[in-house]
Amino acid sequence: LSVTQHRDLSSIFHFLSCLRDRMSGPEMVPADLEQLVGVIRQQAVEIMNLRQELVNFRTEITETVDLRAECAILHSDLTALQADHDDLAAAQAPPTEPIRQPSPASHPKISLPDKWDGSGTKCDVFLTNLSLVFEFQPSRYPTDRSRIALLTSLLTGQAAEWATAVLKADGDIAHSYPAFTTELRTVFQHPESEVEVDSRLYHLKQGSRSVSRYTTEFRTLAVQITWSNAALRTAYYEGLSPRLKDEVAVRELPDTLEGMIQLALRVDRRMDHTTKSTGHQRTPEPSAPHAVAA
Repeated sequence: LSVTQHRDLSSIFHFLSCLRDRMSGPEMVPADLEQLVGVIRQQAVEIMNLRQELVNFRTEITETVDLRAECAILHSDLTALQADHDDLAAAQAPPTEPIRQPSPASHPKISLPDKWDGSGTKCDVFLTNLSLVFEFQPSRYPTDRSRIALLTSLLTGQAAEWATAVLKADGDIAHSYPAFTTELRTVFQHPESEVEVDSRLYHLKQGSRSVSRYTTEFRTLAVQITWSNAALRTAYYEGLSPRLKDEVAVRELPDTLEGMIQLALRVDRRMDHTTKSTGHQRTPEPSAPHAVAA
């Protein structure tokens, strides 16, 4: 026990001794007095124990408060360190550019096809050009109705009259671009038969055109028929101008259509260069036909 506790306990015992002396008169029974003194002493000890427990409890409370204060300081320091770490990481990270959504202005500009009246064989060219517009500018024509509207605005004559009637009827075709174009092809597109294309390709001649333009028309017809590569090579050669065939014939002839086309283009460019260098005008000269084995 501490000095204070010893002093308090001594004071209690002294008080009890004085009380016992005063109560030791003839009217008090010694046994009762001793019992009372024992009870009081026991109570005094319990009081001192409770007082010590109270002191211990106060000490624990003080330690707990101090510990909580230290925890709060540590938490504050940790938060500050985390903020410093985040700032450092952000400073070291490479800058990221925001994702930019493509704007309508960023789409490639594709010219609209010429207006079409439904006649001739231009239906495929007309619709193919429109399909490219819709593919590369989807944000401008996002719906079937917007595409039908653009197509209709480019029609004239009988084709425009047909489209007007379809739109006024307001059926399913008027709300579906694929169905609208399918019906348009049915009404206005009359594709040539393979026999007709065969005849056109067989009789195709370069004439006074450049080899490049002749080749373009030849390729356009060739993809529509089922001739062998050797047959196409022969037809292409036979369609060249007489003078160009003379120049090509003195060289080793390729075995494929593509090889023949590239040879003719090279010879044509060389002849153009020679003509420009000498200042003479190119004039086709008659020449005997040359045969190419199919």
